[in-house]
Amino acid sequence: MIGNSVDRTADTAFRKLNVILMKHGLLKKVDYCLGISPDEPSSTDPKKFRYGAGYVLKEVVNLLPEGEMQVIVYPAGRYAVFTHKGPSSTLWQT
Repeated sequence: MIGNSVDRTADTAFRKLNVILMKHGLLKKVDYCLGISPDEPSSTDPKKFRYGAGYVLKEVVNLLPEGEMQVIVYPAGRYAVFTHKGPSSTLWQT
């Protein structure tokens, strides 16, 4: 069920974010997307698995957080970074 919890959680996060971007006419300004998960899927209860969906826009916009949207600043440091290529159903493999 690891794949299902990652895929489902990521899909839900991006759907919620897309609603906000559509509301403000920003979907056409998306340059690329990114996702951040502070949890290890194989050792986290699927009901508690967290996934942060985000977009990098082609230009700076002034948009205040709304709904479940948050501004999160990650401190400088070393992070594992992966590029996922393929359908979101295989996201958990990346």
